Amino acid sequence: MATNYLTCAETAVLVRGALKKAFPGVKFRVRSSTYSGGASIDVRWVDGPRRAPVEEVAKPFAGGSFDGMTDSMSYHDIEVDGQPRRTLCDFVFCERSVTDFAAKSTQAGAMIRERCSVDKGTVPSGDRWGNDWVDHLATAMAHDCDADGGLENAFQRIVMRDSDAA
Repeated sequence: MATNYLTCAETAVLVRGALKKAFPGVKFRVRSSTYSGGASIDVRWVDGPRRAPVEEVAKPFAGGSFDGMTDSMSYHDIEVDGQPRRTLCDFVFCERSVTDFAAKSTQAGAMIRERCSVDKGTVPSGDRWGNDWVDHLATAMAHDCDADGGLENAFQRIVMRDSDAA
């Protein structure tokens, strides 16, 4: 009887295919890594879709999950062509790079300072809005900008915490 295990590299091929189908025209870098403690897949891309939609496609290919409370791993099957399969890939990590990140972060910080009642620090990097540093919010907005580089929806999602923002 044939084994139902997929290697991490075979799983990476499936991830690449699923991403290509879900986001045509976007170039993804998909790499598998095996190491003494397990195996993982790294997905990277520049601009294009935000991280959350990519994770919805890629993360289901991870065959393991870590429980920090009990310091243990749990393993589960993934579905391939309607059939349960076991993968030797524990995790899938997704990281998006944004062109002109520093400029977008600066623009996001200015947007927050203009629209929100910010508590001024002794230096601009010390400004706070609520319990958050403005610079941290601006960085998160720059990472979460729309595919066209727009920051408006990111402002609603990150600063205003509007989960319904596009």
